[in-house]
Amino acid sequence: MRLLFVDPSSLSYTVETPKESPLGGSQSALCYLLLTLYRKGQEVFLANNRQEISIIAGVPHLPLSALSKENLAFIQPNVCIVLNSAFSIQNLRTILPSSTSLVLWTQHHVDQPAVQNLSDPRIVSLIDRIVVVSEWQRQQYLTEFKLEPSLIVVLRNAVSPYFEHLFSPEEAILQAKLPRIRLAYTSTPFRGLEQLLQIYPRVYQRYSNLELDVYSSMSVYQVSPAEDQWQVLYQKFKELPGVNYHGSCSQTTLAKALKKIAILSYPNTFAETSCISALEAMASGCFIVTSALGALPETTAGFAELVEFTTDAPTYQARYEQALARVIEQFSCPENHAKLESHLRSQVNYVHDHYTWQRRADEWINFLETLVNNQPIVLTTESWKSRLEFYLKSECYELVVETCIQLIQQRPQEADWFAYQGAAYILQGKETEAQLLWSFYMAEYPEEKYFDAAHTWSKILIDLADYEKFSLENRFALASYAYEFQATPKTSATLLNLSIKLSLPPDDIRSLINTLNSSYFENTKTTEDDKKFILETLRNLLVNCEIEEEINKLIENWAEQLGLKKEISHLLFEMILDNPEKMAKNLAETYMKISPIDFAAYHFLASALIRSKSPELALVCANSLLEDSLSLTAVGKDLALSRKIEVLQTYKYNMQLSQEIDHLWRQWLNNIGDFNNYYEYLNRENVSFPTLFYTVSSYFALTHCIDQPSFLKPIFNHRNQLAQEKVPLFYQFNKRQSIKKTFSNNISKPEKIKIGFLGVCFKTHPAGNQIRSFIRLHNRDNLTLYAYSIEYRKEASDNMREWFKAVFDNFRALTEPDAEKIASIIHDDDLDILIDLDSCTIDMSWMALHLKPAPVQATWVGFDASGIPTVDYFIVDPYILPRGAQAWYTETLWRLPDCYLALDGYEVANKTGIRDQLGLSADTVIFLCAQRTSKIQPEMLKLQFAIVEAVPNAVLVVKYHYGSPIFEEWCRSVAEAEGFDLDKLYFLTPNLPEIHRANLYDVDVVLDTYPYTGGAMSLEALWLEVPIVTKVGQQFVARHTYTFLKNVGVEEGIAFNDEEYVNWGIRFGTEPDLRQRVSWKLRQAKRHAPLWNPQRFSREMEQALTAMVHRYRTGELVVPPRHQVGE
Repeated sequence: MRLLFVDPSSLSYTVETPKESPLGGSQSALCYLLLTLYRKGQEVFLANNRQEISIIAGVPHLPLSALSKENLAFIQPNVCIVLNSAFSIQNLRTILPSSTSLVLWTQHHVDQPAVQNLSDPRIVSLIDRIVVVSEWQRQQYLTEFKLEPSLIVVLRNAVSPYFEHLFSPEEAILQAKLPRIRLAYTSTPFRGLEQLLQIYPRVYQRYSNLELDVYSSMSVYQVSPAEDQWQVLYQKFKELPGVNYHGSCSQTTLAKALKKIAILSYPNTFAETSCISALEAMASGCFIVTSALGALPETTAGFAELVEFTTDAPTYQARYEQALARVIEQFSCPENHAKLESHLRSQVNYVHDHYTWQRRADEWINFLETLVNNQPIVLTTESWKSRLEFYLKSECYELVVETCIQLIQQRPQEADWFAYQGAAYILQGKETEAQLLWSFYMAEYPEEKYFDAAHTWSKILIDLADYEKFSLENRFALASYAYEFQATPKTSATLLNLSIKLSLPPDDIRSLINTLNSSYFENTKTTEDDKKFILETLRNLLVNCEIEEEINKLIENWAEQLGLKKEISHLLFEMILDNPEKMAKNLAETYMKISPIDFAAYHFLASALIRSKSPELALVCANSLLEDSLSLTAVGKDLALSRKIEVLQTYKYNMQLSQEIDHLWRQWLNNIGDFNNYYEYLNRENVSFPTLFYTVSSYFALTHCIDQPSFLKPIFNHRNQLAQEKVPLFYQFNKRQSIKKTFSNNISKPEKIKIGFLGVCFKTHPAGNQIRSFIRLHNRDNLTLYAYSIEYRKEASDNMREWFKAVFDNFRALTEPDAEKIASIIHDDDLDILIDLDSCTIDMSWMALHLKPAPVQATWVGFDASGIPTVDYFIVDPYILPRGAQAWYTETLWRLPDCYLALDGYEVANKTGIRDQLGLSADTVIFLCAQRTSKIQPEMLKLQFAIVEAVPNAVLVVKYHYGSPIFEEWCRSVAEAEGFDLDKLYFLTPNLPEIHRANLYDVDVVLDTYPYTGGAMSLEALWLEVPIVTKVGQQFVARHTYTFLKNVGVEEGIAFNDEEYVNWGIRFGTEPDLRQRVSWKLRQAKRHAPLWNPQRFSREMEQALTAMVHRYRTGELVVPPRHQVGE
């Protein structure tokens, strides 16, 4: 036979090295086996890390680099035997001739890195046999790697020829070993030498005639002394009395030395799979004292003194010391010598009979001849399939074709081979050959076999299409044929996924989706992995392609046919949640078709449809929610009613808006009693905490049409209290009891206050603009600021966000929608006070605040305070809430001296020109109402029409957000009903904030909304020196513009009823001098007014925050000058 032995290790040696130099046991065994096989007439080759080709002792030696496909084709080995490393199997299998058997000969234990990939069945399929060196090792491999028993063969090690016949039959063994009792350690240092260092000195003290020879180093692995990490250990042995340290040596030297050694002292700690050191010692007539670890009991065959091993070093050392002493006593006591001589002679004979390389080489030859002769029937079908798959992935296409042709002849009943052969053609760019192959054999199959074959081929091809190292084009081709043979969820999803990755033209993808929609998966079972893949494919489709009717139909079909309604519903909702404005209008209809009514989800969906300007779908969603909820719970009814009110306010579908909202409002009021009663019995099974959030956030929608804080606030305060009582049902937040702090006694160096800000507004956002001056100007010597930015909805970053990240002392991006985790992050920062910027408009903020992550919590800017019991303060001013408003709030009102916010202006771009855009002359008086459509109420719109009608050459420009052409039609209908001239009514939609502000230069008067007045819009108008007419209400959002005007010193335009509103509007329109005087006041206000004095505001805000913290720490409320608390 022609046999190629491969050692992939870094060691460089020849078959004669063991005779001349130290060499590891596996490599020494390989050398002796090679020489013996050669002498028995076998043609053998050795490939290892030598750098040149040579023939030594008749054995050709090759460098590993010479193992090319061409060279191996020339050598044509019958068998290739790889030493120890299973990691070399893959590469060798790709370059060996297909007729060559591949054997792994391993002496490693299962915990060694070189054999770990035997846990992969695909690797094992490439191996024809695994040779191990003991039955113990075989059992370990069977158990650890779950291998087939027939795959593993035991061929033991043997002793080198230099250890054979050290003693003639007539020679007394003990005579060479006495009277001085010599011990030896001959293994590598990491296998037990450290144990011997502790044991030998104690034994030496008891027996003065002892001597220890240590033959150990790392040079057997060709490690230089400078790199040998055990040098310190060697030195310690050199310093011990009665010890001779030799290091490693050649086999000839060791054989001569061991003949004089009485005892192999090997306190082994390493799981030996065979132990050549033990075999050599047995052949040398040494009594062995070692552990019972690994294969040592099997190797020593009852001749050794074995010690029970334990990882407890002192216990193991004590056991070993006792065993060693017992054996030393046998050598020391002459009356034991006859029995000892017999024991050692039997041991020597046993090794000579069973462990010579002559005997072992015969066993190898028998094994290899059997393997070669029976090669065609060695592998199972699955093993051949794994091997062919490996060949394909290694680009050995001709080898695949050749092997498949052989297998088709040998196993004609199995159709698998045609799939692999055709795949090889496709991967070579020979698609025509693949088509001919499959068409020919399909034509030969009877119908029942045709379907079985198609199923088999489809499965093989789609698995191959998953291999990412194949080109996308080839993967797409494989998937196309897999789908053609059998349309399954996996083939369909793979084909679609690859078409997206290939960036096929939209028409091609649309055509493919239409094809997929024509497939019907009947009684199809999908695995969990397939489900995940299908969902990921749909996600890629939605992210990368325009969402059209075909895609929505595909989603509906797959949800229905594959039983994935729940999973796909979750996916669609997640996509909508991430990008409401884009995804809601495209996916909402499909989502509502496949998803059961979920109050929280539908509530959010309606809101998302508002943002995406999808009026029809928003109404469908709101109606679905309402219709379903009427037959269910009071909570559901509450949510549905409030959401429909919001949808109607946004889109203004018809002239009956006021009546519809009034009807819904009355239903909502009538439901409050049932709602409160039902709330008492809520639990995790019938409600989620986000649903509770929506029952509170409806306050936001109601304030757009109702200004009754004395009535509404108590209702929602009560709801927040109820929600707070339910917190333990949903969260196990265990950090809610913060440690009470005390001020530092060092007055000259006061303790810095840690302040956190929680919200979604750390970006280009109205509230972001309103807080940034304080963030920039706060006293950094006294305050440390933390930002907790809720960012779980994907949005593009902007310059403002980058600014906030840079200016805050600590910026925490909260990207997971997990309120408990958010609260933990905040709590772990050990804040003094947390400021809520979202109120009840953002679910995660609201839920986190309920968990009380900071000892003091306050609400500022944004929307009205929500009434959460764990929020302590609401930061306001003398005007934003009327006197006596404290009665409406659970939070303590903290009124700053002037305004509850201050800015240092706005960025303004070059204007695009409203007059030019709308074709208006320079003398036209432009009234502007620029707000969200939900703020524009019919009653106020009628007042605005009355103002414009009374002013000559005047127009009303309505600039709206979140609306649609439906809103414009509604405005025109209201105008017509009021007899307003439609030629005086114009509409604009949003543009960039900087351009919007610049365009205010073209505006003469801004007409404010009510009962939800302008916030950012009013501030921008005042900065651009444009007069405003506002109606002052009672609730927080009805007094924004009022407090802004008061804080720039302007009384003109402030109205407390409809009549005053109209009168101010007419006066501004007809009295240019009045407009100029107010504009001049606004210009002067920029120099000193509180609204535009952020430096003074920052000091006042710091005073308030410091006083809040002081009160918490000491219990003492110290109100700063001009501040008001609890009024």
